[in-house]
Amino acid sequence: KSGGATYKTIELWVKKKGCFTVKTSFYALSGKKLKDAFYKNIKILGGQMRPSVVEIHDAVKNSSVSIMEYLDMEKARIAERFFNKNYLLRM
Repeated sequence: KSGGATYKTIELWVKKKGCFTVKTSFYALSGKKLKDAFYKNIKILGGQMRPSVVEIHDAVKNSSVSIMEYLDMEKARIAERFFNKNYLLRM
């Protein structure tokens, strides 16, 4: 937990065989569940077995679902400056 953390708690469910995350639950500082993410359709992406579909279900607005599907993935070097909060503010 840090002062800039988006979630107070993140729970992970991991499948023993293959060590894949199958579900993640995200909680607010108050302890209220905000969303669940489900990781599906495991296949080779970027040379490794990974989930190719992520479904995010909003626990506050029950009817809200976001689905991301990864069709391809490749390794790339990314400069550390891109992961700095101050850099993102300039964009």
